[in-house]
Amino acid sequence: MKSQSEFDIGAQVRSWRKARGLLQKELATNANMNVTQLWALEHGRFSPSIKTAERIANALGITLMELLSSPDGHGNSPDKADGEKKRLHTPICEIMPVLKSSDGVPGIDTSTQERLIAQIEKAREFESKHSALTPTNLPLSSQVSTSEAGAEQLAYALRAHLDIGSAIVHDTIPLFESYGVRVLDAELPEKPGSISFYDTRNKNFTVFIAEQFKKKPWRRDFLLLTEIGRAFLFTRHDHLPCHETARSRRFAHHFAATFLQPESAVRNAVYSLNIKPDEWTYELLLRMKERFGVSAQFFAIRLKELALITRRKADEYIKQIKQHYKSTANAEPMAKKRSPGRVHDLAALSPTMPLDRDVETALPSTTRFFMVAPST
Repeated sequence: MKSQSEFDIGAQVRSWRKARGLLQKELATNANMNVTQLWALEHGRFSPSIKTAERIANALGITLMELLSSPDGHGNSPDKADGEKKRLHTPICEIMPVLKSSDGVPGIDTSTQERLIAQIEKAREFESKHSALTPTNLPLSSQVSTSEAGAEQLAYALRAHLDIGSAIVHDTIPLFESYGVRVLDAELPEKPGSISFYDTRNKNFTVFIAEQFKKKPWRRDFLLLTEIGRAFLFTRHDHLPCHETARSRRFAHHFAATFLQPESAVRNAVYSLNIKPDEWTYELLLRMKERFGVSAQFFAIRLKELALITRRKADEYIKQIKQHYKSTANAEPMAKKRSPGRVHDLAALSPTMPLDRDVETALPSTTRFFMVAPST
């Protein structure tokens, strides 16, 4: 029997699992393992103990000797009949796009993909020279449903992993870069506006964002979070590029909305100013959305989802926002300065106006994270 160091035992486990037609969740359950642990094993993140290997072998219906034998013809590897199936699941290259194309939006052409992959290689080479190349440290293998409820669960789980709770994040891109996500600007069409690649050798995740959004941080953050949402779907397909559907698009967008605007943060922000659903003004909405660093349309939709604004007002303001986008080439509408009015009308507050303590704590913080106290 060959030692574990002579071949990739994770690849063996994955090969046998696919030959048996098992999902990672099914094998993990049968082997009394955590799904995340099995994913890490199959991707070379750790080596199993003998007892763990025995449990996996039993769950696969093979002996430990067969599991630890190199698939080179000397040991019993998956049947040749399963070879074609395994070949179809083997990446064509080490760096591959997470998404091929989506409904109504053409995919990135081959020449553009090659150009972007070359850019990744160049960045990787530079990082390697400076000892800065690290795997993406995100729980990309989380098992959640592809529903909106699953997207919310995933957003809150990721926030817990990043240890930011319900904080409003103003430096989204630097935050994810510190966890191994490479974010680069590139020449891309406005639609899709972003594309992501996964480096299977270095376990590294790269997101390209259209360079025309450099001065639109709210748009950049949304695109980044959308691509991260797609990355979770990508891992569910054994790291194979997939076509986006209306369902997967809703999942990724709702994930981004929840992460950037967690429910407790939005509710506390609104309640702190005593704004009732029918009291919103267009100026107030524009002022409030700046606290979360998102687009006006994005914020209006989130308020509508949480029933913090009446449906009539939300639809009216969303229509007004869309008209503004159309007439200004997608420039973001900004709040105007007005004379002080009602004390809880945030849009009426002048930046130089003396504020009482309650109102002052409701305004945007200059720190990186604006912590929101939990509701009582």
